[in-house]
Amino acid sequence: MVNKTSYILVVTITCFLASTLFMNCFLVVPEALAGEGFYRSPSSREIKEEQMRSRFNLIKAVQHKLNVKGYDAGPVDGFMGPKTEDALTAFQKENGLISDGTIRRQTLKALGLVQ
Repeated sequence: MVNKTSYILVVTITCFLASTLFMNCFLVVPEALAGEGFYRSPSSREIKEEQMRSRFNLIKAVQHKLNVKGYDAGPVDGFMGPKTEDALTAFQKENGLISDGTIRRQTLKALGLVQ
């Protein structure tokens, strides 16, 4: 005997799977017919843009942490300007790290951005 909750769960899962199958089978057909296939590898330009966004966000996080810790890294704008580099170098020096103004894993650990 099937209770009401089990029935609703089975119907919900079935509907989800059916809608997913529909989307996978029918909604990508125009792309497949256009010769793009079901999956397209990212272009080198797209990869570079993603790397730039990641670097930009990393610099913003470092700038924020430096400012919070009392080092004047300037505005949190994601750009590695002279003020950010000076603040980073001072932080590295005071924490016994390689003090070259380069964002390294040890610096990120000392700032509390990674474990």
